[in-house]
This record gives sequence, structure tokens and C-alpha cells, in this order.
Amino acid sequence: MGPSRGARAVALMLGAILGGCTASQGGGADKPGEAAATEAPRVEVPPGTALPAGYRIDSSRSLILGDGETWTGRLDYSAAGSADDVFDFLRREMPKFGWAEIYAVRSEVDLLGFASAATGRVANIRIERGSMLDGTRVDMIVSPATAASKPAPAARTRPPPAH
Repeated sequence: MGPSRGARAVALMLGAILGGCTASQGGGADKPGEAAATEAPRVEVPPGTALPAGYRIDSSRSLILGDGETWTGRLDYSAAGSADDVFDFLRREMPKFGWAEIYAVRSEVDLLGFASAATGRVANIRIERGSMLDGTRVDMIVSPATAASKPAPAARTRPPPAH
């Protein structure tokens, strides 16, 4: 007595699934150097933003809208340095591009916020510690500033009243 019809159908389906997996493990490219059809489009480096040495943009998680120094969107990348190095780099270098720091939080996941009065945008940056293989993960969201996100004007101090 041979295998049942249901068992044969399951075996055929498993064979097709496993065959499909091994065929696509090469990255989907038919020839060396040929891009896979499902590969995310390349994201150009947006101007007006400090990026650490050794960064690699994750095109599948990035979306840049607009162009020039008024772009908005999400820039996701990995960096070769430690999370502390990237945090310090961004705090030091973003002001050179016209960004004023709004907040800075060091924790398991570091957070930085900047505002650009010249372009009317804010940048919220999340820095996540990674492994030695994938490096530090950085997620930068740049959006138009709202009244609540703009830096407050410097407080004016009055001399105490004379008695």
C-alpha cells in the first residue's frame, strides 16, 4: 500500500517550497553584478546633515521627500563607531550645518533633537547600540517644525526691583 493522496500532495508542496527557497538564496540576481528586482532604490545622501565616517544608508528603511537642504523624511543608517561616538559626533557636527540642539538623552537608546531656524525643520534622532557586525543603528526623522517644536526664545532677565 503506497502513500495516501494527501501525503503525496504535502510532499509535492514541500518540494516546491524548498526548491523555491534554494533558487532565491542567491539574492535574486541572475548574473553577477546584476541588481535584484526586489532591491530597494538607492537613497542619495541628503545635504545639510552630518553623517559619521563609515555610514551605510539602509535604503529599505529610508524615505527622503523633497531635495536640497529642505528635505524631509526618514534617513536610516548604520555607523561603524560606537553609539557613544555617534552621539558625540552628531552633537558636535549638526550645529555646523545650522542645527540647534533641543534635547539630548543618553540611555540604552540615545535620543537627540535639533531644530533649524533657517529651514524651519526639526530632526529627531534615535541611536541604538548594535553588535560588532551590524554597527550602531541611527534613525533620523526630519520634519517641518511646528510651534511646539521650535526652540523657545532666550529668556530675558530683568534686574530685581530697587527697594
